[in-house]
Amino acid sequence: VDYVELLRVQLRQKKLMYIVDILMEEDESLNLSELMKWKRDDIVETLDDINKDDGNEHNIKSMHKNKFARMVVEMGAKQRECAAKRAQQQLAAAAASASPSASKVKLLIIGKEEEEAIEAIQSGKQAMDEHVARTKHLFSALDENAKAAKQNLQNVCHELKAMIDAKHEEVSKQIDMYHRYHLNLLKQRDAATQQSAKLVTKFFSDYESWFGDDKLTKSERKDNLVSAKDSIQAEVEKMKKYKDIKY
Repeated sequence: VDYVELLRVQLRQKKLMYIVDILMEEDESLNLSELMKWKRDDIVETLDDINKDDGNEHNIKSMHKNKFARMVVEMGAKQRECAAKRAQQQLAAAAASASPSASKVKLLIIGKEEEEAIEAIQSGKQAMDEHVARTKHLFSALDENAKAAKQNLQNVCHELKAMIDAKHEEVSKQIDMYHRYHLNLLKQRDAATQQSAKLVTKFFSDYESWFGDDKLTKSERKDNLVSAKDSIQAEVEKMKKYKDIKY
């Protein structure tokens, strides 16, 4: 009979396995096999200390503590009793096979110290088997955690990329909109500049010819020059509104 597994089943049925998880959280080296060697008072005292710990989030009910301690101690006693009987049977069988008078051997009595040693050997083997199984489980859990972490990272990266792509598209549309707006303003400036430059260039080309034109009187030439000056200054003044505009 696997008394450890039997105890685990009974604790699950009574919804008390959470206490085992709490104890193992406090001491990872502890397991049911080791716990079955404890005395009832030691179990209750340990659970009381956990409840009194200010940094502990768990709250173990008094009724659960007592029931848990009783079940563990009783199952531990059954395990020891069974181990002692099994040890006697094994020793008797060994003695029977080694002795010529084996057929006459009915019962082999062993001392308390031998009984405790056999119990410790069998209990230690069972505890070690649990440690091996738990270690294998931890390896598996570690690999699963790593896979889950990578998957979460990949999901986050996909979400971030989707957000960046959406923001890129949004900002790109804003840039296109501002480009069209400023391009329109720049075209308006270019049209005004070309018009003013054309007028100024015409006056610049004409004013020297006025000095060689015999048909113009001095007064008419003066009027032409003054008019050209006023027109050019007006065009230059008109262009000043574009001076500090940024595109």
